[in-house]
Amino acid sequence: MTVEAIRDRLLGLVAQKRKLKIALAGIETPPNLVALHPAALARYLDLIERLSTELAAGKSIHGDGCAAAFRDLVDSVIVHPSPPRAPLEIELCGYLAKLTDEPRLAPSGRYIGFALVAEEGLEPPTQGL
Repeated sequence: MTVEAIRDRLLGLVAQKRKLKIALAGIETPPNLVALHPAALARYLDLIERLSTELAAGKSIHGDGCAAAFRDLVDSVIVHPSPPRAPLEIELCGYLAKLTDEPRLAPSGRYIGFALVAEEGLEPPTQGL
C-alpha cells in the first residue's frame, strides 16, 4: 500500500470511530430486565390486591388477612431517627423490590407520619404510680 492510501484509510477509520462514539453516547442504557416466574408474579399481585381490598373495606391491619399479606410483601421496616415531636419517617423494603433492585416497586418507599400513643387498655392501669 502507498502512504496516501494508508493515510486515507486511517482518516476514514478515525471519522467512523467519531460517528460511532456519538451514536453510542445517544443510546440509553437498556433497562435491567428480570424475568419472574408467573406464579411469583401472580402471588405478588394477589397479595397487593388482597391487602388493598381489606384496607379499603375498613378492616383492621391486625386482622389475619392484612397482617399475613403485609408480612409476605415486606422484607423490612426501618424507622429513621427524627427530632422530638417531628413526623416519623418510615421506610418499607419490599421483598420483590429488593429482589429486582427496583426501589419504587410497591410496597417499598419512604413514608412520613406522626407517632401515636397507645390508649388505655393495652396494659392494665397502675394506680398510684
